[in-house]
Amino acid sequence: MPQVDIRIQGRSYSVECPEGEERRAHFLAAHINRHAARLVARLGNMPDAQLLLMTGMTVADELLEAQEKLQRVGGKKKSDDGENPDQMRFDGNGNGGGGGEEGGDSEIAERIQATSQRLETLSDLLEQEEARDEERTD
Repeated sequence: MPQVDIRIQGRSYSVECPEGEERRAHFLAAHINRHAARLVARLGNMPDAQLLLMTGMTVADELLEAQEKLQRVGGKKKSDDGENPDQMRFDGNGNGGGGGEEGGDSEIAERIQATSQRLETLSDLLEQEEARDEERTD
């Protein structure tokens, strides 16, 4: 697996990514870095782990809002099966449930889901890197 060097708030991280996804890893890191910079500007400096957590929550909130908007645009309502908003998932048709009419919704939903998974992977890798850095300084 190729390694890419990304920078978040001035710190360099070497992370692995799937073959052919190097450019996307840089794009996602830049997105995370923008959110982190906004948080630091608004709240001041904080420990890396806290900044990573708050940035991850900000990005997750952004993703959830996009999923909810997609559901509203598709005219679908959340079912009354007791789902929590953080448990909502799209079916293969790009909807919160039921069938969709447009292939575009399915593609958008799949891309949102893939982006969410990539962000989770990147977050895990950053946490591992931070843990290794902390071990080295102890």
